[in-house]
Order: sequence, then C-alpha cells, then structure tokens
Amino acid sequence: MFKSKSIYPLLILAMFFWGGYYVLGKAVSGSIPPITLSYLRWMIALIFLAPLCWQELLENKIKFLHNWKYFLLVGFSGIMGYSICVFTSLRYTTAINSGIINSFCPVFITILAVIFLKEKISKIQTAGIILSFIGVTWIISKGQLSTLLSFDFNNGDILMLGAVFFWGIYTILLRIKRNIVPLKSLLAFSIIWGLLITWPLVLIENLTWDFNWISNLTSFHILSVLYMGTLAAVFSFLVFNKAVNEIGPSRAAMFQHLVVVFAAILSITLLHEKLTFAHLVGTILIVTGVYLTTQKGLLTSEHPDKKRVINRS
Repeated sequence: MFKSKSIYPLLILAMFFWGGYYVLGKAVSGSIPPITLSYLRWMIALIFLAPLCWQELLENKIKFLHNWKYFLLVGFSGIMGYSICVFTSLRYTTAINSGIINSFCPVFITILAVIFLKEKISKIQTAGIILSFIGVTWIISKGQLSTLLSFDFNNGDILMLGAVFFWGIYTILLRIKRNIVPLKSLLAFSIIWGLLITWPLVLIENLTWDFNWISNLTSFHILSVLYMGTLAAVFSFLVFNKAVNEIGPSRAAMFQHLVVVFAAILSITLLHEKLTFAHLVGTILIVTGVYLTTQKGLLTSEHPDKKRVINRS
C-alpha cells in the first residue's frame, strides 16, 4: 500500500493526525455527546475500512462467529471503552493533559502483562514503571503536593486514566489471540462488536440530551468527526502497522512520542491552552519511563524477527 521510501514522512504524518485527534476531540466535546461522538467516529472508520478488507472479512467470518465473545470484549475495551473515556475526559480536562496521560499506555500494558501473562521484568523496567507513574501523578496533581494529599484531582484526568486502563485490557486481549485473524479484519470485527453493544447507550444518551445537539451542528463538527474516523483511525492505523513491518516495531514505536509533541503544539496554537512547567516535567518523566519499560522487547514476542507492537488507533 505504501512504498518503503515514503514510510518515514507518512509515519510522522500519522503521529500528527493522532495528536490532532485530541485537539479536535476537545473542540467538539462540548457540542456532541461523548458516547455518540465515539459511535460516529467508529462507524465512519468501519465504512472506510470495510472495502479495504472485505475479502478478508468473508474468508474469516467463521472465526468471527466462533470467537464472538472474544471480539465482543476487544470491541468493548479498545474500540468503545477507550474512545468514550477519551471524549468524556476532554469535556473536563485539556487536550495537552489527555495526550500526555495517554502516553502512559505502554507502561500500564507492561504492568498488566506481568499480572495476567506472568511476564518478567528487569530492574531497569521496574524503574521505568515507577518513573512513569510519578510523571502521571505529577500531571494530574499539577505538580502540587497539596492536590495530591487532598485527592482533589480533575475528573477529566481520572477519566483519561480510565482510557489508559481500557487500552491496556484491549492490548492484553490482542496478545492472547494475536494471530486469530489478519490485523485489518481484527480491527473491523472489533469495531462491529463495539458498535453493536454501544448503540443502546447512544440512544439513552440522546434521550437525555433531547437530540438538541443535532440542530447546533456545523460543518466544523462534521469535518472533525470525519477526520477522527478516517485520518486519525484508518489511515494512521494502516501506516503504523506498515511501519512496523518496514522499519521494525521498536523504531516505529518511538515515533509515538511525537503524538504528545503535536498534541501540545496544536492545543497551544488552536485552543490557546497553556503548557506549564508541570506538563514539561511530567512528559519527561513519562517518556523516559516508557523508554526504560519497553527495553528488551517486553511488549513484543520473543523472537526478534516476529516482534509486534500494538498501536493506538
């Protein structure tokens, strides 16, 4: 789909789109109900993804039916659970905070892998986990000890930690049956189940909102949702996985740190959010912790030629 020579600029572009996902999510979060926004995003993603893997879907429909409970859990945790928490959190916190806290995902996945998959970690990786945890705590407490001691945290930051939790569960589920179907089909099947189990929540949410939000939609809202369902979902997902095959998982994963950078730049430029000293300290701690935690390929398979990284869509 993409030529090897073009993968680096495309990979940077994918990280830019993921950074923009948080900024646009923040911009429209007050106008579109969060569960509905998540639903619309993934419905659009499925519409664009299905033609790319239609033959795969037909070939694997028996596996889909036989493993429906598995795909249901994957769809609930990584597709809808994660996305709903992100969009809900953005109603209360900044796009910068959400982007930085989300970078804690690889560390939390490592913790879950140790608990559920009985994987072992080194002292360096343990230090990375502690360092990243301190970084997240620094962000949600705004670097103030009084906030930490009083547990007076921003609800949006706590919800973003919930998103990290859902993504961790999603990733562990993927690792349990990592080769059950091709990646594009796995995403499509997961989206299908996510949409099926979420539509009652969408109905209840809109009865609460009285559907008034629909009359206030503008072209900006529509284009933002299209962006999040295509460029920030399907395109970025396919580019990242192609990069894993072309340049290796470890090198491709390091590009994900650009998401925080782009989210911060776009938030400051477009939303006029402020980058504080607490943001800088927290980011440095988390990124350093992620680097230490992902050493020795803990988040990949054992064979170096078969390493695989789970990306965030």
